[in-house]
Amino acid sequence: MTARTKEQLLQELQRSQQNVVALLESMAPVQDWQPESVEWSFRYIAAHLATVEQKCYLQRVMRIASGERPYFSHFTNSGVNYSRCDLRDSLRRWIALRQKLIAFVRQLSERQLRLTGVHEAIGPLTVLDLLQEILEQDQGHFRHLLQLIDDYYEEQYGSRPGGPQGGRRGSQNGTSHHGPAHQRAR
Repeated sequence: MTARTKEQLLQELQRSQQNVVALLESMAPVQDWQPESVEWSFRYIAAHLATVEQKCYLQRVMRIASGERPYFSHFTNSGVNYSRCDLRDSLRRWIALRQKLIAFVRQLSERQLRLTGVHEAIGPLTVLDLLQEILEQDQGHFRHLLQLIDDYYEEQYGSRPGGPQGGRRGSQNGTSHHGPAHQRAR
């Protein structure tokens, strides 16, 4: 894979967020549906996305760019109660935080883009490396949401969107499932 420029990554991050937001918006009327009690509902996923953007991604980008050379341990927000967070409110918060992250990165100098932090599982990361990680997380969330939406339609209507076979996606293709056991290298 060729290295992406700062602007390419920022544009891809905007697009990937828009794709995830569109899927979650489509499920807002059933935001509390979950396939199993250990899985997160659409409400929880939306709140999780906003929380991770604020408490993990934005903070990490800012700390790397400051020249601090921070060390990052695994980020988790398992066990957080998101039951009072409205899906649409969480999405608005996530969008605003992503816009803040993008605006911050746009103004960084080339020198700041070369500064690094260290993640316990990934190793040294520049701001652009971290943006790539965020993009991959967005893409994983997108695939996971497609699977959850398929599961919802299967449960509610006995078939998947696009026909009886529906094109199963999700855990068979390596996507993550959110819930108490959700472990990612954040």
